[in-house]
Amino acid sequence: MLGDTVVLHVTFAADGVFRAGRLASVRLVEAGQPVPDPEGAGADLVDDLSQEDLGSGAVTVSSDGRIVAPR
Repeated sequence: MLGDTVVLHVTFAADGVFRAGRLASVRLVEAGQPVPDPEGAGADLVDDLSQEDLGSGAVTVSSDGRIVAPR
């Protein structure tokens, strides 16, 4: 849906290896002002598109926005 987006929170180790990540889903309203989206539509969209585009090499995004790297 137009207006569904995410804010990325990510942690890397000193050597640049991914350690943890989370997508906070937000909805853009009234001239683009972000408000939290408790339904997680943005994170769900990223998960769906990642699976479509990258298949087994994609990260997985859980329903609460937690990013899980592929194994």
